[in-house]
Amino acid sequence: MLVDRQINDAAAQRPSVVTQRLPDGSSVVSFESHLVHGWNKSLVQVRFVLPVPYPAAQPDCFYADPDLRLASGAMPVNSGIQPLNDVSLVWFSWHLTTWQPQRDNLLTYIRFVESRLHDPR
Repeated sequence: MLVDRQINDAAAQRPSVVTQRLPDGSSVVSFESHLVHGWNKSLVQVRFVLPVPYPAAQPDCFYADPDLRLASGAMPVNSGIQPLNDVSLVWFSWHLTTWQPQRDNLLTYIRFVESRLHDPR
């Protein structure tokens, strides 16, 4: 299955990648990411949802540890607190504008998320 192959490929390159299948058929992908200066911590656990029709439908937005803040203590731009699987997390309203299912994959999205995390604001 394509999704399983992409998960395995992502985990081979990023050993912290794990997935949790949800009853509705979607999955939550999580991974650790190192943060740059400007955040209140140096490592964060990131999560995002793979929608049921993935890869035809792209992942959208992502979540991070509930205590993630900018170094100043402020919330990041375009973020808020929202639950994911009954856990309150920092939710980033961050949207990939181009997604081509025949080209893009989980690593594409992980890199997209990390590009946001490398821009503390």
